[in-house]
Amino acid sequence: MDVSIIIPTLNEEKYIGQCLESISKQSFSGSYEVVVGDGMSADRTVAICEEYGARVLTEPKPTIAAGRDTACRAAKGKIIVSTDADINAPREWLENIIAGFGNHVCTYGNIIPYDGNHLEQWVCENVVGKYMWLMDKLGKPVPAGSNLAFKRKAYEKAGGFNREIVTAEDLDLTKRLAGLGGVAYNPNAIVYVSMRRVRGWGYHNYVKFHVSNAVKYHTTGKSHDSYEPIR
Repeated sequence: MDVSIIIPTLNEEKYIGQCLESISKQSFSGSYEVVVGDGMSADRTVAICEEYGARVLTEPKPTIAAGRDTACRAAKGKIIVSTDADINAPREWLENIIAGFGNHVCTYGNIIPYDGNHLEQWVCENVVGKYMWLMDKLGKPVPAGSNLAFKRKAYEKAGGFNREIVTAEDLDLTKRLAGLGGVAYNPNAIVYVSMRRVRGWGYHNYVKFHVSNAVKYHTTGKSHDSYEPIR
């Protein structure tokens, strides 16, 4: 198996179908599988995943980090690509993110809303992209777990996702991977995401949380210990 796409889920029946539909239409010429780490969903999430042929592993601990780690440990691919249940992947996404490795062990791309207004679209395409590029150049990568890829051997050597943290599991992993062969930002690797969390939290709270979380992690090694889910 060339690639394993891993997805953490918890009651995602409204979104997971479109996510898996887009993944099933990738132009990638290699072999790939979808592995889901499900936090004991009470809706039709698991049934929908199985309809699309995904392998589903049950994870009793309902956190994103635990779900990602459970899926990763069952993955068979040489490369693992992490994403989320509410994304919509363009056909070229998988081949683009894999092309971004170069000599590194980890690469990540940008995220753009598929249900945003013109302002939200512009901010994600310009401000967020430039922020990711700048932080990469400063050696402080700020990847989104919805658009992140790494080599499985490096993942295992790094100890995997930290199952004990509630948020910033992507920052935490990439910091460890950086010491095993480097991390690279690839602006050509794009996934489209839902604005549900931004709308649910409000612009101010969303930006404040994620920027402060990144700063806190990069300066103290610790992340926020709570994360309000939006379904």
